[in-house]
Amino acid sequence: MVGADDPGTPVAAAQAIHERIAGSRLVVIPSASHLCNIEQAEVFNQTWSSSSPRPTAEARLQKIRAASISLKNGKGFRRTTK
Repeated sequence: MVGADDPGTPVAAAQAIHERIAGSRLVVIPSASHLCNIEQAEVFNQTWSSSSPRPTAEARLQKIRAASISLKNGKGFRRTTK
């Protein structure tokens, strides 16, 4: 995502980046500059939530299993005492 009026990363630069990243999607947010997530928060959040991939239930389960195995093997979180 890029603000239409962003002087630091103009739309042309964002377009060039987008063209080099396979599977990417370029969204230009009107009436916003470099801080489009603040200047047009509603548009930014709606676009972000609709385009962000959601992990599948299986992917979430795999993460939980991996974390469980790490904890059983003594890896992961460390307890500290004072």
